[in-house]
Amino acid sequence: MAMRTLFLGSAGFLLNNFVFAPTSTSTRRLHPFGQGGPWSEEDADLTSAVVISLSASSKTGRSFAWELARDRDVAVHGPLALLQLTSVPGCVPQHPKASLPIMAARYDELERGMDWVASFRPSRVVIVDFGAAESVSESLAAAANKMDVAVSVIGVGSEAKVYSESELLGRVERSKRLGKVQLNTGALLDRALEVEAPGKFMSKMDDAWRRCYEEGGFGDIELTFYRGVKGPRGIEGAWTDLCSQRVGPNVGIVVQLSGDE
Repeated sequence: MAMRTLFLGSAGFLLNNFVFAPTSTSTRRLHPFGQGGPWSEEDADLTSAVVISLSASSKTGRSFAWELARDRDVAVHGPLALLQLTSVPGCVPQHPKASLPIMAARYDELERGMDWVASFRPSRVVIVDFGAAESVSESLAAAANKMDVAVSVIGVGSEAKVYSESELLGRVERSKRLGKVQLNTGALLDRALEVEAPGKFMSKMDDAWRRCYEEGGFGDIELTFYRGVKGPRGIEGAWTDLCSQRVGPNVGIVVQLSGDE
């Protein structure tokens, strides 16, 4: 199924159920990197936090938003609210039955967005970066640090571009300065399967994906099929289009390596 290929849903599910696990389930509380250092109850606690999603219209950002809005007892485990920042707020899926307040705003509406965040009087702001430009990440972190709250930054994705060696080193330095903790979905998945029976885990994740799909949690996506590796309609072309920002937020590219469309 093309949509299942495009929206794996695993990162959002893992963030909701293991990185920010309910406080009563300490054995399921896992570090975002999987094999990283300790991840305390305080790290995982969202009860008095507002979550800010950067690059919220991304595929993983949409999955995570649905997890918070529809698959979490926020009255008990938080968060207080979710701010979704993106270049195109109109593309962010709506959740009419969301169990928490949600606001979508453009990157250049940061001041308005942070005023909204402050209205909930959080003691903590958790920024989950799904691949925004570095300048956006830094501006948001600076704005959050002006509030009298604890600030945590989780890195999930990165901007679609070819990085030079100096740019990569710069990213590492900026991540250290921001205290960004990187998510490693593969390693985190391995750890999750160690603390929960694989059959039970997969059943729960599949059920969450199905409900998200049925509720329109992924939004209106136009599937575009490419084929093979080389050429403008293969993996090479898909990557070029992404790096050139020629792929709209509601377009999903599925590359078929064999078989028919």
